[in-house]
Amino acid sequence: MRLTILGALALSALSGCSTPHRFLAARIAPDNASTVIVVREQQSGPTKLKPFSGSVIETTPSPSGLFLGTLVANIDGSQPTVDLHIIDKTSTTVRSMHQVYAFAFSPDEAYIAVIRGSYFEGEPGFQPTATEILGLQGPDIGIIDGLEQATELQWVQFEDQGLVLIARVMTEKVHVKAYVLDTLTLIPTHYLGIHFSPDGHYYYLTPAETIFDERCHLNPPERTCIQVYARESSIPLQIPVAKGLDRPLGWVDNTGLLIGNNRNHECQIVDVKRAKTRGMAHDVDWSWHTRRGFIVEHPNKPTIRDLSPPKLSPSEP
Repeated sequence: MRLTILGALALSALSGCSTPHRFLAARIAPDNASTVIVVREQQSGPTKLKPFSGSVIETTPSPSGLFLGTLVANIDGSQPTVDLHIIDKTSTTVRSMHQVYAFAFSPDEAYIAVIRGSYFEGEPGFQPTATEILGLQGPDIGIIDGLEQATELQWVQFEDQGLVLIARVMTEKVHVKAYVLDTLTLIPTHYLGIHFSPDGHYYYLTPAETIFDERCHLNPPERTCIQVYARESSIPLQIPVAKGLDRPLGWVDNTGLLIGNNRNHECQIVDVKRAKTRGMAHDVDWSWHTRRGFIVEHPNKPTIRDLSPPKLSPSEP
């Protein structure tokens, strides 16, 4: 299977990269749950990694593709196990961690934060017990006191605080806390969500987090909105979008939010600062996990599209 790369990151340009063979995209093989298929820079088609011992449940490249993180599950009686394996661009395993629920690479790829705990049968199926920051290109920071009940993590680079780990913590109610690496301190926040833009100026709410607002009941009825907050504001920016394209999927850049719906294989980029659509893509293959700013189109003839300018196709009226 040959894979095409379109957009600003052309295949010819990749040949001059000083860091070749980094990961662009990864997915679980449709015919073998223990195998991961990857696409790398300077590569014309997907390749399979050596099979893991267990069933892969998630595989994700790090921000620049230097590493690939993969969660692998095994069920032995009533005690399921899920291990995290980190490989580098040479396919060498650099870290393996036991009983991991979620993980997040730092933007500079110096660290990986993990939520660890115990898996069990039934609902909810996992009990978090610790959040830990491990070094990928430096020393470990260790277990973070106060994040024992974290359920979701994301890193962000704030102008005033530097590199920060944002955590959603479930206690008697939801809290969002921030661990500041410069001072090694955990602080409470007023944030309602954790999904920040790369520069930390905005964050969005997922559909499960969205707060009811009558302004979202728009005319015509085929329109709805997504909720985005400026970091220091408690009033959401209500951004009108078409129904069916109202699920935030991640940030493309500092103001570009990728939205779509995995049922109809379409996506748009919305400029949250200007509340305008920047483009549309069709036939997106959501089975691939890509680096920020990329999508995979056309499942039968995979095409990696770079979402940097010129972005997608012209907006449809």
